[in-house]
Amino acid sequence: MQKEQYEKFQNHKVTKCEYEKKFNFEPIPGKTSINGRDGFPTALQIMVPIELVIIPFDRFQPPTFTDTSLFDNFVKNINDIVVSGLRMKDLAILPSKECIIGTFEQQLKNVLVLGEEKNAATINLSVFGFRGPIRDYIIYIRYPTVIDSSGELTDSSNTLKYLVSTFKLLPERESDRIEENQKKEVDYKNFVDESVEDIFQTEYAIALMRIRGLNLDNLNDVTKIVQSFKPFAIFIDHFQIRKKGEIDVERFVKSYNKAETGSITEFKDLIREQLNQLETQTEADNADT
Repeated sequence: MQKEQYEKFQNHKVTKCEYEKKFNFEPIPGKTSINGRDGFPTALQIMVPIELVIIPFDRFQPPTFTDTSLFDNFVKNINDIVVSGLRMKDLAILPSKECIIGTFEQQLKNVLVLGEEKNAATINLSVFGFRGPIRDYIIYIRYPTVIDSSGELTDSSNTLKYLVSTFKLLPERESDRIEENQKKEVDYKNFVDESVEDIFQTEYAIALMRIRGLNLDNLNDVTKIVQSFKPFAIFIDHFQIRKKGEIDVERFVKSYNKAETGSITEFKDLIREQLNQLETQTEADNADT
């Protein structure tokens, strides 16, 4: 087996062990069955690696960079591992909630394996989630099985299963935990610094869409609109939003402050203008599609 390191998933080092030979399942058009569907229309070879992959995942995930559960990490990343055509066979969560095991498979019938027709073959994927003291780990093994196979194919899959069974987490070190806690706070601050203005612009646009049904000539509706935009005035002040972008922040603050004192004309004019711009943009987007 060959072992290589490559960058993926949050810039952590991922360990991958792969058997040198890939096994190809060659369909017989009009005859091959896939997941119980006889004569599925396909002529493309299915290449099946025999591999073991270990992926570390930070427990402190954006955007909040607070501790996430093993289940969260498992569910959020499983789609990057399970390829199309595989079906979940079983999912087990150990009582300690420190280990999750998911098994997936694709069942094939009447396919050519190494040039020989086989009545049944299976593509197997077993995914294991392990809770670590600082980061979680997902280990998965992928391998084919053929009912009457033996020798090389069987030996390689047994090797993968044995390697998973020997996996052990390193003991937690206090220095590592302190370093990780410091890192998560730095990461969160960097996230806020880089994203806060975009968050404001996006959420402001959503707030505009939510008030499209209200009447700016109705005093009760205008009062509701002023109240609904109060958090944005606080947001601007707290996070020191200065960038104009699509929303003129300075104009919003000035007109909103006047609206809170009872002078609503400038605020109404601003909202009406922004709603018209939103409607124009929506019409343009619809025309493009």
